[in-house]
Amino acid sequence: MRGIFEAAHRASPNGPRNFWGLLPHQHVDQDQMSDQDFLTSLCWMHTGSSERQCKFPSWSWTGWKGAVQFMMRGNKYWALIPLDDRHDRLVFEVAMQQCSLRYTHWCDLGRQLVARVSYADWKTELLVKGSIVKLNFVWLCRPPEHTLGSGPLKKGPGIFVKCHGTFSSYSPVWASGSFATETSALLSGEWDCLAVAKMQSIEDNSQNYCFLILEWKEEVAQRIGFINFGRRVWDDESEELRKQAANKGSSVWWSTSHLVASKRNFLLD
Repeated sequence: MRGIFEAAHRASPNGPRNFWGLLPHQHVDQDQMSDQDFLTSLCWMHTGSSERQCKFPSWSWTGWKGAVQFMMRGNKYWALIPLDDRHDRLVFEVAMQQCSLRYTHWCDLGRQLVARVSYADWKTELLVKGSIVKLNFVWLCRPPEHTLGSGPLKKGPGIFVKCHGTFSSYSPVWASGSFATETSALLSGEWDCLAVAKMQSIEDNSQNYCFLILEWKEEVAQRIGFINFGRRVWDDESEELRKQAANKGSSVWWSTSHLVASKRNFLLD
């Protein structure tokens, strides 16, 4: 696959360039990566079976064998925007590491690729300054029928994340590789998740969040799944409470007031 990327660069000098499958910009007159392009490239999920592909990073679709679905591609109703530490109490900053030990902030990656920095000059790891949140995973044999939001939805039994401290509101967990085939007992419990983006509705400005599920190998994290809190399911009792609320979405939507996050610097491979 690396050879395919390099050949595409040589065959189309003025075309879009990529970094481990991440497209930094879609227009040749841009030398910076937009917030939308960068965050969209990270917000994907496996909806079927998948297998880890060595020598490529877990945070990229290139690091896996299996079909992927990008959450925001073609979505006209929601926008991905960067996290704001002041308002969200969450932070997500990323730098790419060159083999020379230089670091390039993701905003400047497009300029580096325009200058034809070779794949051989880059490491697969991302240096992340981010907010790690412990989220509670549960196995649901029969997911609730009430639903709202953007993105795919599981129809049958599966692993979900509890979205609210009081109400029975859940979002589907999209796992990758062997993590997706584990038993419910092994999946249930708390998992470290990295907040990467905020989803904002174009129609009413309501907001939700996207997370990457992490697995640690010593001090290096790997991505093993994805959560989109923009998609929710809830039970009949929560539906009655939702109908009674002045803001009918308030009882089933997530708020950062429910999050307990710890800021951490680490490598994501």
